[in-house]
Amino acid sequence: MLSTQDLGSRALRGSVWLTSSHVLIAGIQLLRDVLVARLLLPEAFGLIALVRFFLGMIQQPFELSLDVALIHRRERFEEATVAHAWLKGALALVAFFLILAGQRVLRQWYEPRVVQGLVILGASSILQALGSTPRTLLERRLRFGAISGLMLSNTVLQSLVAILLARSGAGFWSLLIADLVAMVFPSIGCWWLARPMVMRAPSPDLLRWFLTFSWPMWIGGLLTVFIFTIDDFFMGTFAGTTLLGLYTVAYTMMKRPTQVVTHVLNRTWLPVYARLQTDRASLSALY
Repeated sequence: MLSTQDLGSRALRGSVWLTSSHVLIAGIQLLRDVLVARLLLPEAFGLIALVRFFLGMIQQPFELSLDVALIHRRERFEEATVAHAWLKGALALVAFFLILAGQRVLRQWYEPRVVQGLVILGASSILQALGSTPRTLLERRLRFGAISGLMLSNTVLQSLVAILLARSGAGFWSLLIADLVAMVFPSIGCWWLARPMVMRAPSPDLLRWFLTFSWPMWIGGLLTVFIFTIDDFFMGTFAGTTLLGLYTVAYTMMKRPTQVVTHVLNRTWLPVYARLQTDRASLSALY
């Protein structure tokens, strides 16, 4: 059991790791955005924005803030890890089946590439969901250096894929494949870093606990995704994908700095506060 001072020191080191990596990542992403924007037509960015919107709106109802619940959990933690992995995988499968079921409706309103991209990323999100448990374990163990290295590697790989495919004339598909890489590669890396993990049948009472614990945060998460992405839906549906593409590139570049700050604070201090949830004196001293 780490002391309060040790927890604070590890959290500060984690903040330094994550801040440094996120500043570097933001710089790489900005350079990638500029280069790819010069290689692709605005329509490609509008199409991928619609794909991301529909994927987010279908997936978010099944997110349930399970990662936060696992970080918070203290008793029967190994069993809770198994239940978390089963729930994440099962919910991702349900979301993917909804995507398959809704194809016909979407094809009536949007061009085939939007639907095709949604199905591809929906399938990839199953692998992404399976990587959620090891990633959460790494955060809970305060292994921010490993997480930072993996995130940086993922950004470099995703950027290279996007730029090279855009230069080859892949258009919209260069952005889609880059998103696919960004979903799959970190999951593989997290499984490798967090090993070993033993899978077995989940405990029904822990499955119920996850669902009960998470639903208040689920409401907030759903509203957040809706508020921050509904503009993409209206722009792409009523103004067209070209205008949405121009809007998406500008908005993405604008929000890069805020993402650095919010991500570092959320990822670093949540596991620390969770460890001290029953020790108010230590929590106050650390704060």
